Amino acid sequence: MKDGLDLAAKAIGVLAALLGLAGYVLVIGAAVLWFRLDDAGLPHEAPIALAGREELIAIGAQAVAVWLILVILLGGLAAWIVAGDPGRRRFGPLEAGLAMVVTVSAILALESSAPGVVAVPATVVLFAFVFCLARGASLEATVATTLPAVAGLAVAVAFSIPGQNGFVEAGGAAFIFGALMAAAPALQRWRARQEANGAAIALLESRGEGELGPTGRRLIDALRHPGGRGADLGAIVWIRRIAIGSLGLLALAVIAVASQVEADKDFHQAVVSLTDGDCVSGTYITRGSDQIVLAQPQREDEEKEEIEEEDGDATHGASGTEAPRRIATFPTKDVVEVQIYGRRSSKDELIERHGDCARHPTMAAAASSGGDSEELDEGRSAGVTEVDGVTVEPGHVPVIDWRQPGTITTTSCRDATLTLTISIGGSRVFRGRMSEVPGSADPGSGTAEYVGGYPPLYPGHGSGRALITGSCPGESRVHKDLVVYVDP
Repeated sequence: MKDGLDLAAKAIGVLAALLGLAGYVLVIGAAVLWFRLDDAGLPHEAPIALAGREELIAIGAQAVAVWLILVILLGGLAAWIVAGDPGRRRFGPLEAGLAMVVTVSAILALESSAPGVVAVPATVVLFAFVFCLARGASLEATVATTLPAVAGLAVAVAFSIPGQNGFVEAGGAAFIFGALMAAAPALQRWRARQEANGAAIALLESRGEGELGPTGRRLIDALRHPGGRGADLGAIVWIRRIAIGSLGLLALAVIAVASQVEADKDFHQAVVSLTDGDCVSGTYITRGSDQIVLAQPQREDEEKEEIEEEDGDATHGASGTEAPRRIATFPTKDVVEVQIYGRRSSKDELIERHGDCARHPTMAAAASSGGDSEELDEGRSAGVTEVDGVTVEPGHVPVIDWRQPGTITTTSCRDATLTLTISIGGSRVFRGRMSEVPGSADPGSGTAEYVGGYPPLYPGHGSGRALITGSCPGESRVHKDLVVYVDP
């Protein structure tokens, strides 16, 4: 019974640790996103509130992963130092100081205009190695003196590579390295004392209870609890450990967030295709369970208008006033496809446009999935049976009276969710839901008729398109496109 309770307690402890780690990484991801948006001049409360848990964890994990790997590697070096006999593997303040001087000087050299100066700290490490051997030090003692300095030199080079975040990342790596090297001598001495105390206790206990006496028992108790005894001391030790661990996690989080905030490229450009046939380009920010967030969103027609306005400004003189940056959200139920570009953009490129949007194949994903997806041209729209009660014949462009309301009827799968969108000259003039015609369901073919009504389209006139989009059960997409003419 006791073993079962112990096992359950350990399982609960592991689960709590995993949940705590996920929460820790999630908070880091939210902080990274918050600072990125703030640095780019974008609203940050709404995107963070809408961001999904998985996406925030992914951002946080990306930010903290390299630092965790660095801590593990340098922690292994520190553990090797601590585990050694201080007499043969000595690592005191002098050796720790050598490692830190080499690391900091290498970082400063690599970040300067003359990175070749890094040869100076490298030469110092080599000289220290030769000097230790010349004085008759053992190979273990020589390695204990110079290996941390070599590791610090490698850290400086790895985190000062051109194209990385430069001084911020190098400074964070130096801080982690310095903290571990500063703690190593004290931990090595503490471990040596613990081993000596353990050996003394074993020797005293081997004499037997009769030889020990009250003085021997007090001595054993003092060796087991140096500096005090009882539950109070144990509580103080655990409080100290928790405080040190919390400070370490906080420092790691600050370094991880700072390294991401200072990144030159933070954002990806994206193209979002909507079920109504529109295409929106912008900068991808995040997505949640039911929303996608873009910065500086532009629809296809807005891009064309802005390009014309910029051409006019170039001719007549621009005002030079930049509009405030903005974000927009799009319900995922209205999104057919999202394309996210691999190249990252800086905060100054948020208003970049993509010409792909104007000719974007909105239903490419649905068509390739094998679903009930159709993209048809004028007069050949199989399933679009009537416009204002007139059957559409192949090669025929239906005419709509701009002063009269009307209906468009189509055939599609049963239980479909369809939307009718009418545009004239590239501008949307109507959008509404279509409803299934009662009694039109055909069990044999699994189809039904749907009708969508529209109001008078005045003052719009000229060539236009009637677009039917939506989905059938099973997530297959419907896309039917018909050329119409609105007659004044």
